[in-house]
Amino acid sequence: MSSGGNIYCPECGTANELNAKKCYRCGATFPTVGAKPNYGDYDFAAEVDDYHLKPTTYIGWNIFLTCCCCLPIGLLGIIYGALAASSFNKTKYERADKYSEYAYRCLIWGLILGIVLWGLLIMNE
Repeated sequence: MSSGGNIYCPECGTANELNAKKCYRCGATFPTVGAKPNYGDYDFAAEVDDYHLKPTTYIGWNIFLTCCCCLPIGLLGIIYGALAASSFNKTKYERADKYSEYAYRCLIWGLILGIVLWGLLIMNE
């Protein structure tokens, strides 16, 4: 055996010289370096149909909302954002999209309520 390393036979597990074309024990051929694997009739389109984009969680904006404008609605938006991320990681894609939409609605309604409350506060001074 050469001291440069070994290649192991995928059939019998025997160690062969690194530049060997065939296993010296069972005769199995080794793939050449850089050769493209043969996937046969494998349907890659089936995997593409199962691809989903991660929904936006709006957690950063809801944290801002919680600190500056409206604590209860901002906290609810943070919770929905975390649920969206968690649901996506558990491959519950429809639920993740729904929670993302709820987090967005909390953000919008919290901003509207915050602007109205700040306006009332300024007008009463």
